[in-house]
Amino acid sequence: MARAPSPPPQPDPAAVVVGYLNFSAGAFDPVAWRALSELYADLEPPGAGGLVIERPDTAERVAGTLRSRLDELENAQPAFRDARQARRMLGLLFDGLLPAYRRFHADLLEHQPPGAIERPFFLMAAVRALLAETNGDTTPMSETDGGADDRVMAAAIERLDDYVGWRPVAVLENGQLSAPYPHERVGPVPLYVAGAGVAHGRYAGLVAGALEILAAAPADL
Repeated sequence: MARAPSPPPQPDPAAVVVGYLNFSAGAFDPVAWRALSELYADLEPPGAGGLVIERPDTAERVAGTLRSRLDELENAQPAFRDARQARRMLGLLFDGLLPAYRRFHADLLEHQPPGAIERPFFLMAAVRALLAETNGDTTPMSETDGGADDRVMAAAIERLDDYVGWRPVAVLENGQLSAPYPHERVGPVPLYVAGAGVAHGRYAGLVAGALEILAAAPADL
């Protein structure tokens, strides 16, 4: 009797993400975005009733998982023998930009608890911004003069902050037109991205359900 074919191997989301970090120049890759969301799902499995609890330390655990997987790939895969870009991106993202973003928006986002901003699709948007600003520079953060990394992170934050959703009442009611200040602009935390799907998190079920309703709605409405 012939054996049933073995199921295809499941993609390794951590390997997909570190591959993107190491080889990408910053182009949008929906596979990498989905992979990071899947990695979050592995570290934040749903609880009773399918409820997802967004843990404050998940981004830190994601960073540890990606660094460990990169070590394994560097030792086992010839394509990863030069993993300097991935290591630089991991340092800039987790050790640099995420805490710098919190500091930059201390007033605007002070009500957001740890872990609420550091969601998978926000991290991927931050990675794209960092890749756009590093221009292939793979110097580790520990070997730079500090000022160069500060400039990269400041420019990446400016790229991320492309939305104005809140302005002080005093500004709105003074009758004068004025451009938003840098600290009034913010980067939205994406819950859904076309091609990548719905981001893992506490709103995933709600967003997925809303998309199903929209997809079933008559086209002429």
